Amino acid sequence: MSAVREARCRLKAALRSLMKQGLSRRKLALTLALGVTLGVLPTVWGTTLACALIATALRLNQVVIQLANYLSYPLQILLFVPFVQLGQRLFGPSPTSMAFGDLLAGFQHDPGGTLQSLGGANLKAIGAWTLLAPLMTLGLYLLFVEFLRLKAGKTKPDSHE
Repeated sequence: MSAVREARCRLKAALRSLMKQGLSRRKLALTLALGVTLGVLPTVWGTTLACALIATALRLNQVVIQLANYLSYPLQILLFVPFVQLGQRLFGPSPTSMAFGDLLAGFQHDPGGTLQSLGGANLKAIGAWTLLAPLMTLGLYLLFVEFLRLKAGKTKPDSHE
């Protein structure tokens, strides 16, 4: 059995187990949606803590939100540059080029200025993420609710959740 197939089987078993523990589909969908949304936050730190704080505040399952967060890391890497670009479009361009070669040269000539520029670009990326996060969460929530409904084999929406 391939590693990917084995990981899928484990994930499916874990989700089934959580469903059997009384976690409603809607709450599970919200937990997954928030975990993915926070997991793509364009930072190199803090998503684990952010997920833990949100899960505690909303009384969501810590394991599920962290699992969604960790599984989102490849997506976080893929979306980092688009968030930086969107942030620069929304909040103004960065004074330093974000091209890799330019950054290396910047660190050689002005490490402090280059770090400051990178920090500013990252803050703009976080600003762009902040504007999109509610829409991402809602879209993911609706997708996860439907996915979980289909996986459970139900055709009617839950009236008690």
